[in-house]
Amino acid sequence: MSKAPIDILMLRGIRSGRSGIYWLQVMAGAGLRRSESELYERAYGLAGELERTDEEIADTHVVDVLFFPLPKGWWFWFPCTYAAAFIWAAQRGQFTERVLAWGWSLTFFGVLALMVLLYKWVSEVRLKQEKLKARPLLENRRDELETDLLAIRDAIVAEQSKVMNPP
Repeated sequence: MSKAPIDILMLRGIRSGRSGIYWLQVMAGAGLRRSESELYERAYGLAGELERTDEEIADTHVVDVLFFPLPKGWWFWFPCTYAAAFIWAAQRGQFTERVLAWGWSLTFFGVLALMVLLYKWVSEVRLKQEKLKARPLLENRRDELETDLLAIRDAIVAEQSKVMNPP
């Protein structure tokens, strides 16, 4: 038997679809203490698991965007390098070879940038597909946890009703 009175009305007010933190707050407010019963301990454990599952479900709705950090000061040295390479290529001696070398270096940089962006796109699509696959499993687990919590809540309310209203 519990030492402190338990607010049955507060427990009955919990409906399905509530978050795990709401369950924890209502159980604490109703006077359930973990140390008083194994059933109470199990209810708190399931509510904590429900909260973690809610967070995992929320994570599946977030779009992952991968960022590749640019070197510091890129906004300054990249245009300077580009301009210096153009000035070097535009000099009179061996003009065509220098412009060709400049063009090939830009082509190489463009191919490298396309490879990085393609890798980024493929990684983001793969992460999105993994999240879409995981969401129904997490929602099923959440439903099972909520069903167990409602059953425990009903058992606690029935137990307390017997204590408060003996036959």
